[in-house]
Amino acid sequence: PYSLYIESYPAVQEGLKTYRISVNMENATDHMSSVYGDAETPLLVSVPQGAYNSFIGVQAADIPPAFFSVFPELADDTWLTIGSEPGGAPCSYIESSPNSIETFFQVEQSTLLDLSSDLGASWFALNGDENAFPDENMRVLILQITTSGGISGTLNYQVFPLGFGLNAIQLTNSFEVYPNEGFEGCTDLEAVNYCPEADFDDGSCFYVYVGCM
Repeated sequence: PYSLYIESYPAVQEGLKTYRISVNMENATDHMSSVYGDAETPLLVSVPQGAYNSFIGVQAADIPPAFFSVFPELADDTWLTIGSEPGGAPCSYIESSPNSIETFFQVEQSTLLDLSSDLGASWFALNGDENAFPDENMRVLILQITTSGGISGTLNYQVFPLGFGLNAIQLTNSFEVYPNEGFEGCTDLEAVNYCPEADFDDGSCFYVYVGCM
């Protein structure tokens, strides 16, 4: 229950991949409360090849989708959220160490989101905010990262089952995603069973032999 869900797809910019991290919810009235880190429960997200940032903002609500037609690379921006897409309802965030959140989401090629100070830091939605309820896939989006490599880390987050804060659940989950992870298949154009959807070759290619007549 309330596990992480990570999906990836090619970014608008060639050579980059966009990763989206969501939390799987159990009930339609579950409320995604917050994502947090402190000295006792550090939140760490590593992006070794650097995250793409457009300098516009920290969260999805800061990104104006009306600009995508003119600046399509804005769709690749790295941002935090509680359930909102670009231009949607904002969430709130609290810093405790110098620009720990803002630096990661605004500085180009940031490699580490580190929320491990004594006082901690977080981003959150208020109980009842529409964006904090699960979408049609029973998930709440919390993070988008675009990079040329993989991502890994540990996330801490709080959920209110059925929307009741008194029943709050705190979870910690780690993840590690490599850029070559994806659908396996035959990637050789000359093979009989060539698969254009395959991300990398699994050695299954076979060919038709035409002998001498």
